[in-house]
Amino acid sequence: MATPQTVFYLQLRNPSDRVISYVYHWHRNGWAFQNVTFEELKAAYVDSLLKHLIVDINVCLSTLGELGCFYSSESRGHDVNVLLLHSIYIIIIKEAFKFIPRGQIILTTTQEYHDHRMEIVKMMTKRFNITYQEEMFEVKKKSIENVGIKNPIWRSTLEMLDEFFLPYNQRLAQLLGDDKWLFQKTRHLV
Repeated sequence: MATPQTVFYLQLRNPSDRVISYVYHWHRNGWAFQNVTFEELKAAYVDSLLKHLIVDINVCLSTLGELGCFYSSESRGHDVNVLLLHSIYIIIIKEAFKFIPRGQIILTTTQEYHDHRMEIVKMMTKRFNITYQEEMFEVKKKSIENVGIKNPIWRSTLEMLDEFFLPYNQRLAQLLGDDKWLFQKTRHLV
């Protein structure tokens, strides 16, 4: 159990965008897809990979249930199934609420931070009882690097991921009482 004064800050990215980012990040770091060159890691490859992962995860979910699938040995480390599992936020948040009171968890979206980062930094300093001094934070001067999609990806792939995550995002929105957790804001495709 968390102590009453402990506050947790969680920032959740659009799960579809997060999965695409994971694929390219894992490839760059050599954690997965080592047999694929960057030139081969094109939209068609990523689309095919994610279609297979969705099938595998749906089998795991139907066989083991959400928690069983999430905590199974196949979903740890750099197994590619975590690309999807770690972005089904409702599983993680429901588990967190079993041990941490809702009032001790501050949740924002990456998009909110991108759009209102100084307000969020000020809110966080107040909540964490830190004296806010503008010179302490270079946040407002920096651009946010991890918003949107910067790698080749088909819109149909994103729609497939959005469809996969929709029921989980709907449950998250219901649990948290806010439709922002549906992650339906227009994404940044670059």
